Amino acid sequence: VSAKIIKQIMIGKMAVDSPEGAVYMLIPFIDAQIGIMEKNKSEYTDETVGHYRTLKGHIQVLLSMKGIIDVPIHTVDTAFVQELDEHLLTWVNPKLGRAMNRNSANKNHSKFKALLFIAQRKKLIDANPYENFKLKRIIPHSDYLIDQEISKIAGHRFDNLSLEITRDYLLFSLWAGGLRMSDLKELKTHNIFEEDGYYFLHIAGQEKTENSVHTPLLPCAVAIYKKYKKYQDETGFVLPRLTQQKLNEYLKTVGDLAGVHKKMTHKIARHSCGTTI
Repeated sequence: VSAKIIKQIMIGKMAVDSPEGAVYMLIPFIDAQIGIMEKNKSEYTDETVGHYRTLKGHIQVLLSMKGIIDVPIHTVDTAFVQELDEHLLTWVNPKLGRAMNRNSANKNHSKFKALLFIAQRKKLIDANPYENFKLKRIIPHSDYLIDQEISKIAGHRFDNLSLEITRDYLLFSLWAGGLRMSDLKELKTHNIFEEDGYYFLHIAGQEKTENSVHTPLLPCAVAIYKKYKKYQDETGFVLPRLTQQKLNEYLKTVGDLAGVHKKMTHKIARHSCGTTI
């Protein structure tokens, strides 16, 4: 409440319930938007909502390092965004033992930028500070697996079930047309069908592009598909559920144990399908 706001209401230029000029705190605003995303299943997946929660966690760590719990959203400026950028690139994740790279930091920035655009549309802030903040872009180097490396991974015996499932995620994607992780973890048995002794994969709309995909499964992919029949009968999903974060974390161990010395993320399966396969 301010004298200016009271005057605007008294002379009829502002509604009593108008958010204009009000002080909204940053963390409750982010919580409110996450709540809306959780309900909006058509536009936001659980994984995407999880990324926004992760962003909130980074912001809270930054605030705690400044000795505060929260800030009014209208005070978030270019200097705050710069502090967030430096925090993302220098804060060491205790689980991974390292800080994130530029591209990962940029993904957090893109989500914070989207939240601030919502705040701007709701007239909680006058301008989005990202309009004056230029993100550094780094073109990632996309590696791929050669035949010998695929054979090493496929032939290695993993005593840990999580590592075995991770390996099967990688190889199934590799032998199923380079399926994206977002589509693979949601794949259900009705997406795979048999016709004249051959197996095919059909997805009506991929998550990222919304384009349909119809492709034959190579025999090795069919073998992995049949391997999890008991799990499929119980849940309807083709493969046991894994988050992309856990998958990429386990893939590094899979590569080390199999003797493959490359940057192992699920995306390598997609590039390997487009090259080696």
